[in-house]
Amino acid sequence: MHMSSDQLNDLRRSIDNIDAALLRLMAERFKTTEKIGNLKKKEQRAIADPDREQEQIERYKRIAFEAGLDESLALRLHAFLVEEAKKGQHSIMTSS
Repeated sequence: MHMSSDQLNDLRRSIDNIDAALLRLMAERFKTTEKIGNLKKKEQRAIADPDREQEQIERYKRIAFEAGLDESLALRLHAFLVEEAKKGQHSIMTSS
């Protein structure tokens, strides 16, 4: 199948729009995890919550399956997001 330059450009614009939406959602997610970190600090809670993380993993697997997305990709995304959230919360916990 031959793709015209116009089709290719349209598809690339679509990818750019999707990427922008993903980045905005990630920013929103990290703002929320920052609020969670502040609440955990106030309530003297631990950063890690293994039960919550396991719930998230199961939810990611289910959503990936429903979306036709490779489960390993979804789990790598989850691991990245959780690691970054923990880094941010660690900074909050160690600040004055």
